[in-house]
Amino acid sequence: MRTIRLAYRDRDRLPMIECIREMAGRHYDIEVDVLRIQPTDEYEAALFDDSCDLLIEHLEFLYASAAGGAEVTMFCAPVEGTGIELMALAAVKDVAELRGRTIAVRSSGRPEAIYMRLKAAGLDPADTVLVADADVGRWGLWKKVVSGECAAAFMSPLYMPAAEAAGLRVLAVPDLPLIGNFGHACLTRFAAENDGLMEDYLRAVVHAICLIKYRPAEAAGVEVPIRVVEPVVRVHQLPETPGSGEAQVAQGQWGAKGFIDLAIGGFGCPEAKVGELASVLAKLA
Repeated sequence: MRTIRLAYRDRDRLPMIECIREMAGRHYDIEVDVLRIQPTDEYEAALFDDSCDLLIEHLEFLYASAAGGAEVTMFCAPVEGTGIELMALAAVKDVAELRGRTIAVRSSGRPEAIYMRLKAAGLDPADTVLVADADVGRWGLWKKVVSGECAAAFMSPLYMPAAEAAGLRVLAVPDLPLIGNFGHACLTRFAAENDGLMEDYLRAVVHAICLIKYRPAEAAGVEVPIRVVEPVVRVHQLPETPGSGEAQVAQGQWGAKGFIDLAIGGFGCPEAKVGELASVLAKLA
């Protein structure tokens, strides 16, 4: 069985990772060696010091690496839009009520995309404060609203239940039709030298998305061993209702040779083009 080393940093990637690994082994003769690498500086060095073959998510740093001469290939269709919701206490009925009031924005990721959304909604990006996970916990920006320090906060749907339990509600703010981050990355050299392996890995990604979308109960039962680089708690549980793992199909040239006919993004893309996944869905029948 062929092996590919997939590294991740944040635990909310696990439902997708677990299903990718299961489908790769079950249908494509690939052992996906899953590694959790922390802290962030070690994760960001992993591709370049040969600690892994692929990264899944948290890829923003690679733009600077590429500008500095690194040859990196990002793949799987990117997320469309920011995928983040604006939340405030129930007393706030309209976005206009937030003018001149402080809005919490997560310091990680791409806050500049949030600033563009604020401008589009008629709000001033200057009325924001950047909040680090180290201060409030991962996506704990809602705590700034509950404490009264901020009037609203932008939240990931994965972490909205805690905010809703604290009394926050979503305020409708149009998302922007921007191209977000891609789902995976690898060194371009690795992609060119392992064309067949990478094509089969992408098919496993497609298969995993279909499993989550069309057989959520089966997906919820998938568990795989995680090799932890930093000593952290290993226990994890796939949620009964997986997050939005919709699929979007894109086509394009792969590395230095060959073509990938299915490049799929499984993190928040709007809806599946089911006809183009027929060969994969047939295996799930």
